[in-house]
Amino acid sequence: MDPFDPKEIAEAITQGQKNKRNLELISNWCSHAQLDRFGGIGLIEQLHQVPIGSVGVKCENGRAGGSYGWDLGNSFLEFYRRNCKSCQVRRSVRQPDIQPLIDRYEAKVAQHEQNQAEAARTQLTKLDARRQARERLRSPTNVLSNEVVDLIDEVDAHACSDAGKKLAEMARLAPEAFSPDLRAHLTGLIAAEEPRLALAAYGVIVNLDACPLQGRLALSTEILKRKPEHLGAADFIGTHADQLDPASLEDLLPRLARLAKPARGIMSYQSPHSDPLIAVTRARLPETIAFVGRILGDGGPGKVLVASQIIATIGDTFPSEIRRFGRQILSLLLRRRTLLPEFENRHANGLVELRDAAVAVWKSDPLAADKLLQSLLQGGDDIARTETAKLYARSLDVLQEKSVLEPTEINRTAFKRLLWAAVEDVGVDLDSRAIAFFRRPVKKLAKIAATEIDSLLGAAATLSERYAAIGKPNDQIIRPKTFLDQLNVRQKRSSIDTLQGELISWAIVGATELGVAGVESILALYTALPDEQEQMRANMVAHFGELITSPDSMNAVLPQIYRALTDDSVLIRASAGQAVGSTNYHHRRNFPELIFELYLVHLSDPFVMVHKGAVKSLHLYDFPENLKRSAIAALVDLINTYRRSRKDDNFLVSCLGHYVNNLTDAQIRGDQGRAVIALLNEIDEMEACAAMDRGMGVTLVEAPGAVDLMCKLILSEWNMDRQNDPLLEHLQTYPRNILIASANSLVELGKKLGEDDFHKPLSIIFLLVRIACPSAAKSVVDAILPTIPDNRREKVFRDLYGTIKIACDLEASLPPNLEQVQAARAAWDQLFEDIDKDAAEADETRDISPIFLSQIEGP
Repeated sequence: MDPFDPKEIAEAITQGQKNKRNLELISNWCSHAQLDRFGGIGLIEQLHQVPIGSVGVKCENGRAGGSYGWDLGNSFLEFYRRNCKSCQVRRSVRQPDIQPLIDRYEAKVAQHEQNQAEAARTQLTKLDARRQARERLRSPTNVLSNEVVDLIDEVDAHACSDAGKKLAEMARLAPEAFSPDLRAHLTGLIAAEEPRLALAAYGVIVNLDACPLQGRLALSTEILKRKPEHLGAADFIGTHADQLDPASLEDLLPRLARLAKPARGIMSYQSPHSDPLIAVTRARLPETIAFVGRILGDGGPGKVLVASQIIATIGDTFPSEIRRFGRQILSLLLRRRTLLPEFENRHANGLVELRDAAVAVWKSDPLAADKLLQSLLQGGDDIARTETAKLYARSLDVLQEKSVLEPTEINRTAFKRLLWAAVEDVGVDLDSRAIAFFRRPVKKLAKIAATEIDSLLGAAATLSERYAAIGKPNDQIIRPKTFLDQLNVRQKRSSIDTLQGELISWAIVGATELGVAGVESILALYTALPDEQEQMRANMVAHFGELITSPDSMNAVLPQIYRALTDDSVLIRASAGQAVGSTNYHHRRNFPELIFELYLVHLSDPFVMVHKGAVKSLHLYDFPENLKRSAIAALVDLINTYRRSRKDDNFLVSCLGHYVNNLTDAQIRGDQGRAVIALLNEIDEMEACAAMDRGMGVTLVEAPGAVDLMCKLILSEWNMDRQNDPLLEHLQTYPRNILIASANSLVELGKKLGEDDFHKPLSIIFLLVRIACPSAAKSVVDAILPTIPDNRREKVFRDLYGTIKIACDLEASLPPNLEQVQAARAAWDQLFEDIDKDAAEADETRDISPIFLSQIEGP
């Protein structure tokens, strides 16, 4: 549902009111039935207090479950079919209830079953009639003809039979088996109601040279009508395209176009099959082009879809022929709000195909298409701007290209069009396709970026002016008056700053493509920037690390990084730290010691932006050994400062992560590990959960109190709201000796998890069993089992917990050491040996007379 469409909002409210009424009727019909839902509660539902969304029904006595949907009535009927229809404990409350809906449903089910039975009887009658007709085709002398009749009978009787393939093989290998009467009968079957008969008959006729070619082409067209995805019929038409009747193209081309460009969607599984359409176009090119022009001129959505499919398919093969449709296709795409309002529906078919046709038109004549696009943009709406950007982006689609794109005139033109479209859209259109194109530099476009370095940096400099202008008194975009206005200003500045950094990154990719000369050109442009362009200078400094790709480029860039690390501007100093961290490891480890000394100063910088930026890009393993201890000391100072102020637990966790990664195993098991666990117990639970999830949960396994901390965080409100529980998964990997030492904490964790859920405690129970603590596992089971309701819905949990309890009792009753277990096993085996021996003796003496035995034993 579109949350901004008034029509869809009204429909949702109406459906919610209907669901609310149905819920009352269901509650009156049975007191056990309750509303269930999949997903959250939206704003519209909160405002109107009606159930909207994916709703269903649940019941403590219903084990089979049900379905969830937009209409509660339909969801209830599915639940009723699977559960309530056979339920013996329904408790009616009052009238009116949902029984009238159930009665209508049962009546429809009965009518459907009756119709199905009647249809089955009719099918049997028709089958008998067809068999009797085929009996008259049998020959007393031609065995092969009789075998053909038998195969047709098998096809008619069994939908999954291979008899159709055998018939086609016989038509190729033994055409004499098909008499004229059989061929006439098979030709008539192509129009039969049963599709399997029609397809089997076509497989025979198309392989019989005795049948006229024109007749087989007509039958192939007929099969495509019956089964549009029949590739064999399409291939036969393509093979004999030069023999086609021109009058049949009107009906044939749309079907071949559908095969060439099948509908796309979640349920679409058909692969494109364009060869038949291309073959028909090659054989009947004037007629095909005339057909496309005629249906495009009509302008209906269905005809535009077919024309788009054909143009997109034949564009690469016949580029000169589709150029004539450039203005029509591009006009329909960019002005579709006026010319094709049906395509405005987000569920409408044809828009993807129309875009494919526009790409084909672009490829046929890029320069002419570019002029058309620019003329259509004049006075165009937001759709025109969006579709134009998408078209330019697809023309530079590196996913479709196997090599680096060359900086041809048209590629450079498309790149620059996207560049300035992105500059216009930033801060205005959050979903701009042009901005999305520049989200991340692409190596395959490096040559194009190298030729457009000046354009990229010029656009970035323009963004600096817009950044500074936002929120000023003379700003025409927004004047912040309220809190929401201030948020809007921050959002626009953030989007401008992000795009500026991305454009600079593109320029640097282009510069590295040119080698040291390109690097020096970037640095020259940087030094030429005025001091007032602080935002632009800072963004360029932040990407200096990407310029270092060789020793020569390092020698050129390092002086500028050094100056930036000591710059008076806080913003530039922070960006310089980011540049050091973004440099490739193989080059960063060769930095002079002076760079790392300045970096240490950043870790102690009083300005928040500077020391936060330094920590964010910190790589302690790169530091020389004589400086690493000072870096760790600076981290400890930051940890203590932010621990006292508690202003930014997220940054505190970042500092803590760097500190923990440099602790030895002995330090983790000692006081340092205990101090880290104590600190994680103090900070915000969400940040602590994130820290243990990101890696500290593994690093701090042997720290004193780590298991107790994990148990606490697993039970935290923030973690319990998550669908998956990675902390619980981490806990499963802890060593056995550590888990045994904290068995009591695990028992308490399992009991508390069982208060809200019967599934999660099973992980703790199985963990306790795995570490050989069956008595602890049994205590968790004993605490949870009495709380499980005794109903059909929860019976599976009652049975499971009961089984675990028996297993734990059995495990606890075993001897405590291996020798006693082996002795018990030996006694058990000896017992079975004695039983087998007694049974064998009984078998030997079972049929012997008792008198004989008494004689052997004596008086």
